[in-house]
Amino acid sequence: MTRLGIILGLVAAWSGIAWGQTNGLTERAISLDECLEMALQNNFTLRIERHNIEQARFDLRRAQTAYDPLLVFGLTRAENTGLNQTFDRSGNRSESSSRNTVDTLQYGISGLGPMGFEYSVPVRFTRSFGDGYRYNVLDLNTFTFVPVGYDEYAARLNIEMRQPLLRNFAVDGVRRTIQVNRKLLKMSEHQYEARLMEVMTLVELAYYELIFARENVKVQEQALKLAEKLLDNNRKSFNVGSMAILEVHRAESLVASTRADLLAAQQLVKVQENVLKNLITKDLPEWKQVSLAPSEPLMAVPQALDVRESWRTGLSKRPDLAQLRVDLERQDIDIRYFKNQTLPNLNLVGSYGRDALGTGFENTWSDLHFRDKAVDYYYGIELSFPWGRREAKYRLAQEKDQRLQKELILQKLQQDILVQIDDAIEAVKTSYDRIAATRQAAAFAQKVLESEESLMRVGMSTSFMIMQYQRDLTAARSEEVRAIVDYNKNLARLAQAEGSTLERRKIKLQFK
Repeated sequence: MTRLGIILGLVAAWSGIAWGQTNGLTERAISLDECLEMALQNNFTLRIERHNIEQARFDLRRAQTAYDPLLVFGLTRAENTGLNQTFDRSGNRSESSSRNTVDTLQYGISGLGPMGFEYSVPVRFTRSFGDGYRYNVLDLNTFTFVPVGYDEYAARLNIEMRQPLLRNFAVDGVRRTIQVNRKLLKMSEHQYEARLMEVMTLVELAYYELIFARENVKVQEQALKLAEKLLDNNRKSFNVGSMAILEVHRAESLVASTRADLLAAQQLVKVQENVLKNLITKDLPEWKQVSLAPSEPLMAVPQALDVRESWRTGLSKRPDLAQLRVDLERQDIDIRYFKNQTLPNLNLVGSYGRDALGTGFENTWSDLHFRDKAVDYYYGIELSFPWGRREAKYRLAQEKDQRLQKELILQKLQQDILVQIDDAIEAVKTSYDRIAATRQAAAFAQKVLESEESLMRVGMSTSFMIMQYQRDLTAARSEEVRAIVDYNKNLARLAQAEGSTLERRKIKLQFK
């Protein structure tokens, strides 16, 4: 057996193994809309990005808890034991001890209100009891210690308030954080929208690439049939003595190379299937034995293109542009906050308190809340400011400079979007024109091959020329399929450049 025969045998064997594996697969027809729906549910990139929105939402909710009131409750006991010593006039030393206990019940509420308002309402009840000694003088030289016990109840209610009038009045740190987190949540939503458009576009591109790969297999199968037909004719001509063995070997070489091209095309189908499966599934092993068969027809529907209308669409719908605009709004919040921080501290302050004493908890509590036995209060204005306030002024200047920088970034992105849309429209137009050109090229290549085969039958051509024209026909058919696929892919890229991918595919995006 010749080397060429061995090669042909190996190629045929490998082709049989490959087709046997393919035949073991379950073919599943799938539409583009179904792929997009599966990607919405299963794509890992989108599922990860959705968690970024949840994280931003949690940040906002945590910031809003700054207005939750703080409830305080405490119950303590303090004990103290003291040791005393005394001397009488004769110098005799005596010792005595005393023990004091203080029970304290404290509760209250404090927190923040609107416009920087601060409040605190603590209430404290104490009970003090214990024993001690007092002097009992018997005569000029003699005295004794007499045990003395006590049990006292006291209470204190206090209300303290502080209201900024300049600094922290229009905006303070808490309100700034809440407002900024609202903008960050909106930015994360726009970021998810941009990522969603990107994934939807990738799914569409992968879908059309799979169509091309499967159509290219058909083209290569047709090429193999033509090569095998040429080999059969050359063998017959050689057997009758009208053709040299060299022409047979050339045909055998063409068959071998065409089979190799077919195997490569079949392998490309598997690769493109994995690309699409990776975008639309979350458990690839479940889809291992499934062969995806796109059900969408490969066709080129002409589209009306208006660059200025596309520009308007892009400038109004691009999520990355919307994200930058929200970031400018966030920057305005920081500017407003740091501008407020340059003002002096002017606070309206006030306090109201009352005290009560009693022989028990009940009457002490009643006196504290219902009878004004001992009341104190104050109110007034506090003014303070650091000399020059240079730190706040420099921070304000820095924030303003950052905003100017972001405005330039926004303008640059707007211009980049116009360029992207313009390039995408030109790509759509060119790819559509290529469809007609490649279709004509394939038709002419078919006619040339048929004419050359007619000349060969009358001995006016050679198998070498037939082989060349067969290759030309195969390339022309493949280019025709490629042109149609590229046209549909460029439409998808144009929609992404315009920011109209979701609208084009009728995908409605809603957030909580």
